[in-house]
Amino acid sequence: MTAARAARDHAALDLVWILPACFVLLWAWTGARDLWNPNEPVYGRAAVEMAERGDFVVPTVDGRPFPEKPILYYWLALAASRVTGAVDETALRTPSALAGTLLVLCVFGLAAGHAGRRRARIAAALALTTFMVYWGSRQAQMDILVAATTAAALLPLVRIVDLGARRLPGVALAGLAVGAGLLAKGPVAAVLPGGVFAAWAVATGRPGEAFGRRGLAGGALVLVVALAVAAPWYVAVAGRDGFLHELLVRQNVTRFVGAWDHRQPVWYYLAYFWVDMAPWAWLVPLAAGLPGRTEQERRLDRLAWVWIAVVVGFFSLAASKRSAYILPVAPAVALLVSGVVERWIAGRLGSARRAAATVVLALLATLLLAAGVLLWTRVPARWPDLAGAAHALGTTAATGGG
Repeated sequence: MTAARAARDHAALDLVWILPACFVLLWAWTGARDLWNPNEPVYGRAAVEMAERGDFVVPTVDGRPFPEKPILYYWLALAASRVTGAVDETALRTPSALAGTLLVLCVFGLAAGHAGRRRARIAAALALTTFMVYWGSRQAQMDILVAATTAAALLPLVRIVDLGARRLPGVALAGLAVGAGLLAKGPVAAVLPGGVFAAWAVATGRPGEAFGRRGLAGGALVLVVALAVAAPWYVAVAGRDGFLHELLVRQNVTRFVGAWDHRQPVWYYLAYFWVDMAPWAWLVPLAAGLPGRTEQERRLDRLAWVWIAVVVGFFSLAASKRSAYILPVAPAVALLVSGVVERWIAGRLGSARRAAATVVLALLATLLLAAGVLLWTRVPARWPDLAGAAHALGTTAATGGG
């Protein structure tokens, strides 16, 4: 058996538990609660009207064009409705569950290539049980789609540079991911993976991979493929009065530099990072300067640090800030913390770092399991409308904190 065949077989074995775990945490019972304000009912209405009108190009709400978001989410929701039989809660949340699953698989792929399957399995589990990944995958929203396409774009590019993967197929896959991101959220889906990859190339002493002749040629090809994927829809809506201006200018540029809502201070994400990426964000500081790493592991960790810095830095400059915007850093958090958890399990952390990790993990287990019990037993009985949130936080407690 060749090494490549053995690697494929091992990866298939890992999928045996990764995919069922994703199904249980991200897919199951997504239709058990109704649509929650402020966004889910609006996105749901747009999908319903598209189905009723048979117009799969321009989303509308109450008969009026709804240009706040591009089209991919609605296409995926309508495709899911062909399976569920209606544009219902399950169908409307299926695009997010699909994106969350893709994100977890990308985290596994990034870690496996650089740090081996053991750390990759841990990283996938951490990504799956990060609160914003779990919760974002179980509601109708677009930010989890951007998180997934960002990871999917970086995976083949990083494998080309570090692992010698075939260049043309890898660049094409990155372009497909960026194109999907452009259809999911707009220009930010190209800015994030492009910025992370360029910063990582510089941080690892290989600026030519981003700015040299081969790097620029690869970047151009990524954009060509991405535009081939996304441009037809953008061209189709270009003739609708004001649609592209609202989508590209007002919802992106204007919201970034002079937001009319969700205005927050520049340090907003520095505070909410620890909440939104809980419970594993609390172990991120212990990943700094982790000893005993191979060169490939160091490059993987540097990618993760750069990933967090670029995404948080970019959105910190924006006038409009919401927690969901930094969902794209979740894969990086899982990658970083997987190194700490792997060494903690194997007893290979230094005494001070191991003691700190043990305290944090014990505290997380206690707090999250207590919160899970409270939410499962008290909240549904006293406040039935919060039962969906109880399920979300309770499951995260049971799986992420244990």
